Amino acid sequence: MFIFSACVSIAYAKRFHKDGHEIEILWKQKGKKLKAWGKITGGKSTCVQMNLSIYFKNSESGSSAHIDTTINNYRPTSRNNYSGQDQPYLPRNNSFHSKSAKNRWYVKNYYLKCLN
Repeated sequence: MFIFSACVSIAYAKRFHKDGHEIEILWKQKGKKLKAWGKITGGKSTCVQMNLSIYFKNSESGSSAHIDTTINNYRPTSRNNYSGQDQPYLPRNNSFHSKSAKNRWYVKNYYLKCLN
C-alpha cells in the first residue's frame, strides 16, 4: 500500500508595474531563509541582462532581507521567469520562529534595471 501526502506551504505574491514592465514577486520563509521567485514581462526593449533587486521587511520582528536576481537575454514579449537567491537573515531574537512573524514579510522596495 502506497500513501502519498503533500504538504503545502503558503507563498505570498504581489504584482508591480514599472516602465511598462509587469513584475510578479512570490515569496515565502522556509527555515532561516527567505525565498523569492516570479516573472517579468513587458517593457519597450530587449535587454542583454535584466537585474531585479527586492527589499523585504518583516512587520512583526522588524527584520529585513535583500534578494538580487538576474535574467539573461530578457525579451519583453515572453514570460521571463526568475528565481531569487536564498537570503538568510539572522534576527536578534527568536521571534521569527512564531507563525505570526513568519507570515509578515512584505516587499518594501524593488529596483529594476535593463542592461543593453
